[in-house]
Amino acid sequence: MQDKIKLNLGCGTDIRKGYINCDKFRLAGVDKIIDLDKKIDFADSSIDEILAIDVLEHVTDIIFTMEELHRVLKPSGKLFIQVPYWNSWCAVADPTHKRGFHERFFNFFDPQKEECRDKPYYTKARFKIISLNPVLYPFSPFLHFKKKEIKNKSFQKLFFLLANYINNIVIDLNLVLQKI
Repeated sequence: MQDKIKLNLGCGTDIRKGYINCDKFRLAGVDKIIDLDKKIDFADSSIDEILAIDVLEHVTDIIFTMEELHRVLKPSGKLFIQVPYWNSWCAVADPTHKRGFHERFFNFFDPQKEECRDKPYYTKARFKIISLNPVLYPFSPFLHFKKKEIKNKSFQKLFFLLANYINNIVIDLNLVLQKI
């Protein structure tokens, strides 16, 4: 049986066993240099799983990058994402960040969502949103509470409502997308 091919994109110093660790920079433990603003050097439908933890906020053309991730993933392959929430300090404090992400951002890639149905011409990349969870870290970096990922749908609605009006409640979004 063939091993699953898994990528850890934008790994930096987070080197993971069992993954091809990829980064734009040649750092210790990086297996492959990949610039997500360019074509990804993997064959179509060749990757089983992709980790994109704290990386998509750095790309210039997010549509192009999402299309590349879609291209290299096998059918039903999974894409695990962590991105900074649009109004958290993490979205804007790092000078290399190009954007933060709203909870409805990835709806444009999911044909079950209104945004994708209304604007299907934005991209051909299609993913089913398996999960989308806010990560709470209220009032950071000024007050230090424990980070908490919210999985309960009712609480998610409440915290997203609050987070759209009060900065630094939700710090990140954690998502699992599946290639359609």
